[in-house]
Amino acid sequence: MKRRLFVNSLFSSFGRNALTVLIGIGAMSLLPSGKATPPPPNGDTLARDMISAYHRLTSLEETSETKIIVRGQREYIQTGSFRFKRPGLFTLITTDPYAGTFTVQTDGRLTVVYSGKSSVYARRNSPATLPAIIANFQKISKDEMGVNLTQTLGPLSFLTATGVPTEVKTFRFVGLETYDLYSGRKAYHISGIAKPSVIKELTGGGIIKPVRQNVDIWIDPKTSLAVRVHCDLAWYQSAKTTEGKTVQVGNALSFDELKKSQKLNGAMDDKSFRFDPPK
Repeated sequence: MKRRLFVNSLFSSFGRNALTVLIGIGAMSLLPSGKATPPPPNGDTLARDMISAYHRLTSLEETSETKIIVRGQREYIQTGSFRFKRPGLFTLITTDPYAGTFTVQTDGRLTVVYSGKSSVYARRNSPATLPAIIANFQKISKDEMGVNLTQTLGPLSFLTATGVPTEVKTFRFVGLETYDLYSGRKAYHISGIAKPSVIKELTGGGIIKPVRQNVDIWIDPKTSLAVRVHCDLAWYQSAKTTEGKTVQVGNALSFDELKKSQKLNGAMDDKSFRFDPPK
């Protein structure tokens, strides 16, 4: 399974193959009422408000569509669905032409990782906390399927973050923009620089020299949840040639996830999070 956005086996392969203030000084414009024009929103404040909104959720159900581009290799669309109920029940399903369908599901007792393409699933006892559950299924996927199921800039990452998203140290406010041309819906756009650890997480490690680390998030003004996430990364990575020499190889990856639907705090039956093995 991949992220939002599960970007799974693709990033596992990276581990094996080498693969960017204006300060206004002057007279302050006044509204007719005599009050100063209110300042624009602060990027970090919007990011903290977003994380707080995720923490207040009792449940979340959403669908998404993600465009993934790996330079020189492939470009494709991944669809995803995510259902979550506190304290730690969730189902995450992603489908794309390369990895097929991946499912991660936990009902509070068992955590299951299932690959529809290979018809293989593995399950373990679930830990007590959500961060531990995430670490648990990531270990299962690596040990049993050789797949790196990252949660970079996805709902599980936001649900477990403290303060601002863990992937970015600080954000700037870009504007209130139309983020979905089909619906015409608008959202607050914030932008930041991804930490170097984000590239390492997605590629499986190695010696990394970041070149481009752009992260953009669009936040719904009403719900304060992320409705679009764009990540654009480029880096140099050390690799061995067939002659055993170490060389620097350039790689680039981008993904653009658009939420197609979101339902907050709806009723969910615990039984709906139980995994039924395929027959």
